[in-house]
Formats: sequence, C-alpha cells, structure tokens
Amino acid sequence: MLEKDTAAGIEPQLIARHFAYAGAPERSIDYYLKAAERATGRFALEEMVNQLLEGLRQLQELPNSNDTRRRELALQIALGRTLIDHEGGAGERFE
Repeated sequence: MLEKDTAAGIEPQLIARHFAYAGAPERSIDYYLKAAERATGRFALEEMVNQLLEGLRQLQELPNSNDTRRRELALQIALGRTLIDHEGGAGERFE
C-alpha cells in the first residue's frame, strides 16, 4: 500500500499534503492515516485528529466505491478511537 521509503517513514503528513495538493486523494488518504498512527509527543492526540480529518476531507474527491467506503471506515474508526482518548469516554463525563 505505502511505499517503504525513508521520507514516508519520517514525514508521512508532508507526503500526504503533497499528494492532496497534487490532486491524488487516493494516495494522500493512506499517508494521512499513517501520519495519525505515528503521531507522538505532547500534542499527539490533537495531531492525530487533524490528520484523520484531513484524510476524511480527501474522501470527497474520490468516486463512491467499495474501496472509498473501506477507506472511510478505517478513518472513521481511527478517528473515533482517537476522539475517545482525546475527549474522554462517556463514562468519564457522566460520573
């Protein structure tokens, strides 16, 4: 799926943006997901949310297909998990 090059391993969000600006959403989505998975540091959860939302925006450029829906599902699941970590689960809010 993703190329195994050094730049992709270090800066997948940069590669994602380049593919997005180049009009290649099908390629950018995979790199936005990769960038979210690799986010680390103090603001990692916020960065993950931003990368996943960018990936979801790129879906609008793709035709409606099984592959597009598969990609959307992967992004939505990752976003849901990240938001639970970022915002806290419902149990924490209503106790």
